[in-house]
This record gives sequence, structure tokens and C-alpha cells, in this order.
Amino acid sequence: MRNRVLFVFAAILWLAAVTGSYYLTHKPFNLDLARNVALAGWRLLIAGAILSVSGGLGGRVLPGPRGGALFERVAHAAVGLGLLGTGLWLVGWGFGVRVWFFAGLLVGLLLFLRRDVIEWLKSWRALSAVWQAGGRLGQIIAGGTALLLGWALFTALAPPLKFDALVYHLVFPQTYLAAGRIEYQTSIFWGMPQLMEMLFTWAIALGGTETAPVLAWGIALLTLIGVADWGAHKISPRAGWVAVACLLGGFTLAISLAWGYVDWLVMLFGLVGMVWLDQWQATGTRPPLVLAGMVAGFAIGTKYTAGVWALGGAVVVLLHTGRNLGNLVKNLLLFSVPVGVTVTPWVLKNLLATGNPLYPLVFPAGEMNATRLALYQSPLVFGDWRDAVLLPWRATMLGLEGGVGYSAAIGPLLLAFGFLGFLAWRGAVRRALFVPGVIALTGLIFWAITGRWAALALQTRLMLVIFPALAIISGLGFERLVQIQLPGVRLTRVAGVVLLVVFGFNSLEVSTYALRQGGLQHFLGLLPSETYLTNNLGMTAYAYQAIHELPASARVLMLWEPRSLACTPRCIPDEIVDRWLSDRAIYGTAPAILASWRAAGYTHLLVYHTGAAFYQPDPQSPYHPADWQTLDELLAPLPVQTDLNGIYTLYTLAP
Repeated sequence: MRNRVLFVFAAILWLAAVTGSYYLTHKPFNLDLARNVALAGWRLLIAGAILSVSGGLGGRVLPGPRGGALFERVAHAAVGLGLLGTGLWLVGWGFGVRVWFFAGLLVGLLLFLRRDVIEWLKSWRALSAVWQAGGRLGQIIAGGTALLLGWALFTALAPPLKFDALVYHLVFPQTYLAAGRIEYQTSIFWGMPQLMEMLFTWAIALGGTETAPVLAWGIALLTLIGVADWGAHKISPRAGWVAVACLLGGFTLAISLAWGYVDWLVMLFGLVGMVWLDQWQATGTRPPLVLAGMVAGFAIGTKYTAGVWALGGAVVVLLHTGRNLGNLVKNLLLFSVPVGVTVTPWVLKNLLATGNPLYPLVFPAGEMNATRLALYQSPLVFGDWRDAVLLPWRATMLGLEGGVGYSAAIGPLLLAFGFLGFLAWRGAVRRALFVPGVIALTGLIFWAITGRWAALALQTRLMLVIFPALAIISGLGFERLVQIQLPGVRLTRVAGVVLLVVFGFNSLEVSTYALRQGGLQHFLGLLPSETYLTNNLGMTAYAYQAIHELPASARVLMLWEPRSLACTPRCIPDEIVDRWLSDRAIYGTAPAILASWRAAGYTHLLVYHTGAAFYQPDPQSPYHPADWQTLDELLAPLPVQTDLNGIYTLYTLAP
């Protein structure tokens, strides 16, 4: 026996020695891959910890029994995220934000809520049952969803690329951390509610910039699981997964999983609000109605236009309560007061900083002068009367990612099955799915009306808060269609093939798009960050490099370039590409404009000529020939620091 033990011990040492010696000279991966894997693990750990403490916190503060369906655990996380995002703003505004504070907060919450967090994490074992209950179609959709999430995760782990993330979603957190406190920023976007940006600040403080898109990716994952599970409970397990496919069957929503935007948190709040309105409708008890109002306020605290969901919620309350005036007033107050309470911090910060509670909208204040406000709230609209009457059709057929008008490709499934769902929305089905139906219809009507008021209001991404409701109604449409019995026709197969073909085409498009971007190659260490950025941003990345080569004291004013994440705080962006028109209106002549820039401390000027050229041939452009002539007069005598193929030019402003 002793000899056997010695032999086994010696054999293990031998195997370890041979294997270790081999890989000393035959490395299976390079240092870049090892570093990226370690960073990815850390960033996923930070994002997962934030989501876990959010789930634990929501479970601790919410009334009702422990456990429950997965969509209820998703609801716990939504409440926790809303409370933490709002609380971080209040603490950061009053006491400052430091890395040690965020680290201590995360560790402290994990310890304080350890039992709640463990229980929340254990509940996710039920996910396998949700997958199995969906049948073959549901399992295929789940597999495709996992593929899309995988591509998105690789992109999220790479340096950010998407426009609004580079303009303000990630810029504000970076600025707050550099300053060690939350303070007023000269960007007009500072006036927008910043619940998600505060969560991003937490994530970036502990894991770096890329941790923010990873956190947004995790929130999207929770939202999709919540849609699948709530759809399963309200309609059928298969319908729940069909609802997920209808969301991810559009190119924009599928690639937005990696953007580091606020939209998936807004959609999460929209989903959870429906869950509680539905519970209120079913039970008549007060707490679910109060909770629905609270998450409606959290949604507005994330994005102003999410207020359309609060409007839909009020319509649900109105229609469900009936004609009893006393009950109607009571229920509307139970819903609207929590909305007001959770929105108040964001309104108050604008009021204190600028005097305008809805800054940068409505009237001039802060950095938003009258000229800028007129340009930002331009009455120019896209399309014509058909975009009001035929909005769902037009948004589907004309919407292109990054294009004019709707500016998003949402795919055909929401329209195809959603229309069928509304046809089936009657009788007992209407009573069961009253909440998503009313939310979706109210949102579509509001979208159609406001889309005729301003061009920006027509953009699909501003209405994403109602998309979980549209997805649930689409799941209903699929389920009702396949239940129709026709001799010799298997509608289950027909509808399933249509759905899978669209979902498959979009998965293929997203996969090729992600491969071209190079997120996977970056993760594998095959594509350095600098090359990744230049491949995707082109000359913009070289412009950032030129700025970084300037002295640390340099302050670079940008014209027609809003993206500043890579050069903050040295660069001052042209956030809504209106600086030239605004300064022209204020100062008039080229010498006066130049003098104002020098007096403000700007040492260099970066002009994005391609951005300026975008406005020149447009007959609806607010620019006049005199504006361009004055620009030429200003630029002519300035020394050129760097010329990037006529696309960007970096000038020296020193006299």
C-alpha cells in the first residue's frame, strides 16, 4: 500500500513536471490573450456583483413572500438598480465619489445583503426549466439569443465605439471620477437624467471604461429573461421565447446589447412596471400599484422619453378603475406620487444648477442659449402624414440603423405577429393581457403624435420603453395563429419557419457585423486596442491621437465633432454640432469669435471638415453662405498643427 501511494505521488509530480516544462517553451496563448481574459473575468465579476446586490436589495425591500418566478427576481434587480442609481447620485452630489467609496460600497452591500444575494442567485437555477418548457422552437430561439449575447459581450469588452457612449453616457462617469465628485458639466446633456450613468460610474471606478457596457449587457440579459418568463406565465412558454425573438429579430436591438447605452435599463423598467400593474389589476391591492409608479419614475430618471410609459400606466389605471371618481383619484395618486418622488432628484439637480427643472429643454438656461435651443428643438420633421397614420409599418419598413427618420432597424417580427396579437386581443385574452395591450397602444399613439412635432421625436430608440409590451403582444399573435386549425395546413410549422428565418437572417447579419468590428479578435489578442479603434472610427481615432500628443495643458475646442470620450478632459466637444452657429449669433465676426475662444483658454481648434460638409448641400440647413465665409476667414490665418487628409485639421489658436 505504501509503495502504491509513493508511486501515485511520484506520477503526479512527473505529469506536472512534464506538462509544465512543455508549456514553458510551447505557450498556448500570448500575454495579450491572458491579459484580456483576466480583464474580462474581472469586469464580468464587477458587473455581476452590482447586479447581484441590486437583486438582493430589491428582494430585501419589496413586500411579499420570498422565491417566486424568475420574472419576479428580475423585478427585484430592477428595483435595486433604481434605488442604487438614484442613491449614488444623491451621495455623489453631496459627498463626492472616489474609487475607495465604490469599492467599500460594493463589499459592504455584499456582506450586509449576503443572504438576500445568495437567495437571488440560487433562484437562477430555474432558468433551465424556462428553457426546457419552451419546446423545440423556444430552445432554438434561446440558442440564437445566446449567440447574439456572446457576440455582444465580446464587443462590450472592447473599447467603446457607439456615438452616444462617446458623447456623454460614458464621458460623465469618467469626468466625475477624475474630479472625485459629481458636479455641473458644461455639456447640455448633463441636464438629462443620469440614473444609468451613476451605475456606469460605479462600474468604471472598479473595472475600467469597458465595465460599463458589460453592465449594460447584463441588464439586457435580465430584461430578455424577464420577457421570456413573464410571457410564459401570461401566455405560454413558447410565446415567451417568441417575444424574445421578436425583440432580437431586429438589427438595432440585437447590436445595442453591446453599446453601453441606457435603453435596455429603460426596457427593464418598462417590463417590470407591467408586471406590477398586472398584479394590481389581478389583486386590487395597493403595493403593486405603488411599485409600478416607482419603476415608472426610475424609467424617466433614466431617459426623459420613458415618460410615455407613465402615461400608458395612467391610462391603465383610468380604464381599469372605471367611473368611481373616488377610487380613480385614489388610484391615480397611488401611481403618480411614486413617479414624482423618484423623478424629483433629477428635476431638482437641474433646477439647482441651471434654474430650469427640465434643462436642456423648454426654455434657455445653463449652456443652452436661445439659438441652441431653437436648433435642438427644430420643428423640422421626417416624412409626412403617413408616418402618423401608418407608424408601425413605416417604422419597420423605413427604419435603418443610423439612417434618417426612425434611425433604427427593428425587424419585421414585431409588426407581423404584433398585428395578429392585437387582432386576438379581445374577450378573455384582453382581460389577461390588458396591461401590455394598453401600454403598447398608448405608446404607439403618443409616438405617432410627437413624431409630427419634431424630427428627434420620431426616432425609434426614444420609444423602446414600450417594446417589451409590443413583444408580449407579438408572442400572443404567434400563439393564436398556431392554434387555428385548418385541414392540411400546419400553421405551427408555417409561423415557426417565418420566425426562424427572420431570426436566423438577423443572427447572421449581426454575426458578420460583429466579426467585421473585431471584438472577438480584440479579445483573443489578435487586434490591439489602437488598431481596433482606427479600424472602426477611422480618422477620428487619429484625431484623438493628435490631441494626446499635445502638452498636458492644452485645451482643444472641437467643431462638428461631438465624441470626446477618448480625449476628455483636454477636448471640449461640439456636442450637438451647433457651436459655430451659436458663436456666430453671439459674437458675429471671425475676429470676435477667435478672441472669445482665446479668452476662454482654448489653445487649439479641431475642425471635423466632413461633419461640416454634411450640412452644406442641405437646403433645410440652418447655415447660410455668410456662416461658411466667416469660418474661412477665421481658419485662414491659423497655423496648422496636424492635417489628417482634409477630414480633420488641428489648428493652433495661440496668437
